Amino acid sequence: MKRDLSILQFEEATHRYFVGGRASLSVTKILDLASITDFSSVNKDLLDRASKFGQAAHRATELSDRGTLDHSSLDAPLVPYLESWTQFCAKEISEFIEIEVPVWSKRFGFAGTPDRVALDKRGRLILPDIKTSRELSVSVKLQTAGYQIAWEELEGRKISRRVGVLLKEDGNYYSEEFTDRSDKDDFIACARVASFKLRNGVAHV
Repeated sequence: MKRDLSILQFEEATHRYFVGGRASLSVTKILDLASITDFSSVNKDLLDRASKFGQAAHRATELSDRGTLDHSSLDAPLVPYLESWTQFCAKEISEFIEIEVPVWSKRFGFAGTPDRVALDKRGRLILPDIKTSRELSVSVKLQTAGYQIAWEELEGRKISRRVGVLLKEDGNYYSEEFTDRSDKDDFIACARVASFKLRNGVAHV
């Protein structure tokens, strides 16, 4: 049974989701509020350019995986990043289950959109997260844990593998599998810290 996505809305300005009209912080916003991710020292123009490029690369991989990408329209700088993703998929993925489908947790009050949920070559559920940054941040292990919590709550099935996939400008990729079982607990702790900050005026969205 497919999830009823009609109950979910996304407010881009505050990066908040609303599930049945109730506000839910996004997975990435939780990590920001918990100070797991911090880009305050990065030049804003550089950060904006990197963000836009990352969004374009994500879109290219999404369209490619859906089989709707017009390769002739792809900007040249994006080509090696798409090749990186294609290489990873050829080695690790046998079938996509979901592509950019939102998830949410009523239990913990958050939502987000995993890049993919798929079956790996051995038929196990895998949740890969695509990155185009210079290196794979430690935050990715908690980001994927958040998505895993919500997906498993909604679907009643277990995800076996969480993997960060760093796409590179030379057409290769670096991947890291996250196996620490405490990642889920650590993400929930971050969600509680984020909620505490908002309730007590320490942070705002």
